[in-house]
Amino acid sequence: MSPSRHQRQKAFSLVEVVIAMGVVSFAFVALFGMLPMGLQTFRQAIDTNVQATIAQQMAGLAEQTAFTNLTSLATSSPYYFDDQGIALDSATNLSRIYTVYVEVNMTADIPSTSGTQTSTSLATLKVHIINKTKFQKQGAISVPDTNTFTTLIADTGK
Repeated sequence: MSPSRHQRQKAFSLVEVVIAMGVVSFAFVALFGMLPMGLQTFRQAIDTNVQATIAQQMAGLAEQTAFTNLTSLATSSPYYFDDQGIALDSATNLSRIYTVYVEVNMTADIPSTSGTQTSTSLATLKVHIINKTKFQKQGAISVPDTNTFTTLIADTGK
């Protein structure tokens, strides 16, 4: 008994399969072309997040330091961090990715407008983070990528 004509027409022809594979491969080429851009964006997002974490750690360290000793943060720099933002003991550590320099600028007393205290001293804390794995072109030379984060530290006399 031979199969009916209706049963034979349910299958795809070779031409239909080749056309479908062509359409799918065209879509995959476009997706694979976007993959490097997505990975680069992902790496940049991680780098930005780690650098922000390092800047927060340094600001926290400055807030815990006595106001009169803030300049010691700058004299004891550079600080070293790994790819996850964890502080390292020395520059010889092979997992060192970030080098951090701290700059502290003390400002004059600022008169209080609230009347509750006579003045407030401020210090500007600049955290310069250098990523040793990332470089930027500046003319004919490549220089390490550096980001600077700035925050104010106040001495309220407490």
